[in-house]
Amino acid sequence: MVEIKLSEALARGLINLGIKRIYGVIGTTVLNFYDALYEYKNEIKQITVRKENVAISAADAEYRTTKKPAAAVVHAGGGFLNSLTGLGIAMKDRSRLLLITGSVKRRLKNTDSWLEVDQEGLSKALNLYHYYVESPDVFVEKFEKAMIDLFYGNPKPVVLEIPEDIWDKKINIDENNFPNISYEKEENVNEEDVKRVKEEILKSNKPLILVSNEVNFENSRSYIYELSEITDSYILTTGNARGICEEDHPRCIGRVGYGGGSLYADNALKSTDYLLVFGEGFDDITTYGFNLTPSESIVVISNDPSSELRPSYYETIKADPLVFLKELVNQLKRDTKNKKINDQWKKEIEKYKNDWDNLIKQTLKRKYRDAVNPALFFSKLNDALKRNRIIIGGQGTHVLYTYDYMKVYEFGGFMAATNLGSMGFALPAAIGAKISNPDREVIAIIGDGEALMSIEALQTIKDENLDVKIIIVNDNSYRVLYLKQLINKSNRIYGTELNNPDFAKLAESFGIRGIKISRDEEIDNSIKEILANGPIVVDLITSRDDMPPTNTEMVLKMDQT
Repeated sequence: MVEIKLSEALARGLINLGIKRIYGVIGTTVLNFYDALYEYKNEIKQITVRKENVAISAADAEYRTTKKPAAAVVHAGGGFLNSLTGLGIAMKDRSRLLLITGSVKRRLKNTDSWLEVDQEGLSKALNLYHYYVESPDVFVEKFEKAMIDLFYGNPKPVVLEIPEDIWDKKINIDENNFPNISYEKEENVNEEDVKRVKEEILKSNKPLILVSNEVNFENSRSYIYELSEITDSYILTTGNARGICEEDHPRCIGRVGYGGGSLYADNALKSTDYLLVFGEGFDDITTYGFNLTPSESIVVISNDPSSELRPSYYETIKADPLVFLKELVNQLKRDTKNKKINDQWKKEIEKYKNDWDNLIKQTLKRKYRDAVNPALFFSKLNDALKRNRIIIGGQGTHVLYTYDYMKVYEFGGFMAATNLGSMGFALPAAIGAKISNPDREVIAIIGDGEALMSIEALQTIKDENLDVKIIIVNDNSYRVLYLKQLINKSNRIYGTELNNPDFAKLAESFGIRGIKISRDEEIDNSIKEILANGPIVVDLITSRDDMPPTNTEMVLKMDQT
């Protein structure tokens, strides 16, 4: 046993768990923790950001691309409140991260003191668990419990709240075994459930596999491919599961549903006679508010509590979907019966694909005065990038370009605030994605409406010399709402038109290259500039009238029901 300060114990514990960096904003309630981090700066790096939600989303992105939890630190009160949107995004998209927050001195707690808000109460719905360390004596126990939750619990943020007056208190730790988070995860599945699913999918004529974030791990791909080949199935993904299959693989249909799904995928979902869902992703997003659901069998394999809260259009098998997937593939490989290939299903899938591809090709021919055709720009950018690119989408009409024209081929190759739909995520996420994946191209595609919500992230990109490419799709509007007012509100345009700064010059004020593109003829040269070394901001001038291909019929139905 060794006696050290609590702040030092926390730093050591994080290092021992393999956490390599902490994103954060300093404040008086965490000042002593920063002092401890100073002693370990060669082992765990502190990344300074300019707003707390940037720290959270950077840590979130690190987990999404590596499946290793990262950490953020914030000051009590206003600093903590600024982190809540990031926590909500991470919670909704099932990301593991640790938020360390300061707290007021214990003698001032529950006195409505300076900086004091009910941090535990405010964040309760946004995390797996909130641990308040009320005394130095309970730190080791609570830290170890928090780390078990962080690494082995349901994938959500974990919050560790530490009062300002205990950081420098001395505690005893076992330096050879701290933190002790030994945990045996039960990985058994019901063999009869697996056998029944195996028999059902083999009997089906038009099977589909829907892959959700719950199984979006690098080692899942081979099992998904084997399952699809053995059962003559095709693969759909949710937004957060892009990268589980290569989007040019003959079995991979890709993203389905609202906010980025293709008509190709939607038509396949509508036509299937057996949908096998791995994870929590059969939800209102995938189904346009449960308006697009197959008429026949739907089986969901999930441990996520949300899968039991939704309308009962399907059968739920409560199990670890990745373990279930592996066992199902193993049973199928042992089975001597071979599934007969359904040529009609293949032809139907090919027709949906060809129809969609032709629609995409037509959009490349669009012409606009004093504006770029974004379809043409993103199609050419897609062709110029390496296969291991990481695409980060914002929220708005522009996110459709990231689905329609930007392909994803490798694990961790795409992310967005898919399930909360919050603007302001993509730029902070680019920080964590690039820092944890220095050899991969990172492209953040954001709208002008959200660009100023997290523009301070540019300073961290500059400070850390991160080679991040930022594309701002600029149509001077909140276009999703603008189009709704145009179509649904008899052209009563109000609150959706924007005046913007010159984003290229704004980037230059941070010491980052900035370029503006307003004509198709500028696309080729601009892509060369984008691919050059170093961060860049691209002000992509587009027309509000440009509408990326989407399932308009289902979007309207979703709005009306």
